[in-house]
Amino acid sequence: HELESVYFIEPLVQTLQRLYADGHIFMNEDGTRWNWQGVSAFSLAYDIHTGQESKVIAFLDWCAAHDVTIVRVFTAVVNMFNLDPETGRVAAERVIQLAQDRGLYVELVGLADTAQRLFDHRDHIDRLGALAARYNSPIIEIANEPKHETQALEVKNPAYLRSLAALIPSEVLVSPG
Repeated sequence: HELESVYFIEPLVQTLQRLYADGHIFMNEDGTRWNWQGVSAFSLAYDIHTGQESKVIAFLDWCAAHDVTIVRVFTAVVNMFNLDPETGRVAAERVIQLAQDRGLYVELVGLADTAQRLFDHRDHIDRLGALAARYNSPIIEIANEPKHETQALEVKNPAYLRSLAALIPSEVLVSPG
């Protein structure tokens, strides 16, 4: 058989380039256009925290095989599942590592359900920014649905969201929500 003499080598995942926005277009550092093919996978950090890494790996493998380019992950939430900000940040780093290994970007969502849990938003967003700056693949969304009834009053204020976005290092792509 011809195939018996061919060695199958696992393809190497390219190092992900940091993204930036050029108007309404996402670009790689090398100036090539990046295509956003995203999926919300809110529980990935929670799944890591609860010992379900194999579930996360299987999902990320599926994403990579189906041309998904970015997964959206909550880092602090109350209503869907209970994930406090510190735990969420720690688990999110593992999600970033697993996603990068598969050529995937991660959108870290900082604030969700803030009316149900009091915590220091500035500290959480500042630390998410520092985490994202250590890798090329994360981008940050400050708040999920900022005007939703589950958000604290200050999160509904665009000026407040801009002040939080200012905490993110300049090399990290950020959206208020």
